[in-house]
Amino acid sequence: MGRRFNDEAVPREIEPLMFAVVDEDRRPYVRLKVGDGARDVLVLSPEEIVASLAPPRPLPKSAVSRLCTIIRTTELATAEDRLADLERQKNEIMRSYSPAALLDKLQSTMAKLDEESEELHQKFLEKDIDLPTFVQKYKKLRAAHHKCSLLHLAGTTSLH
Repeated sequence: MGRRFNDEAVPREIEPLMFAVVDEDRRPYVRLKVGDGARDVLVLSPEEIVASLAPPRPLPKSAVSRLCTIIRTTELATAEDRLADLERQKNEIMRSYSPAALLDKLQSTMAKLDEESEELHQKFLEKDIDLPTFVQKYKKLRAAHHKCSLLHLAGTTSLH
């Protein structure tokens, strides 16, 4: 390393080597064939070879500090995104279980039960079902409707 290709010692030193040493800018470079093609050749300076063998140098403190800042910033952004998503989910849940939303659900359930009761009554009038079956199903539907109605009335009264 550090010698010129035409120095007297270079031919003696390269003779026993198992790879070619070539003249590049009057300096000895190692030429290695790394494949079968004509382009599969590496030409390396002694400095490049030594650098590839040397252990990596530790990062300077400023670079480590910048990397830590980048990691913290990225983690913070990820945590903020997750928090925003959880807040959105919480707001959706709170809206769906708000008193007004629950009263609306009770109202729609009551309307559905009323409709089913009327359909059942119509089937009875058309003689599609017998009296005991009608009474049993109608009683169950009306009891559920009145339960919803009482809950709706209690909720409405407590809100006003």
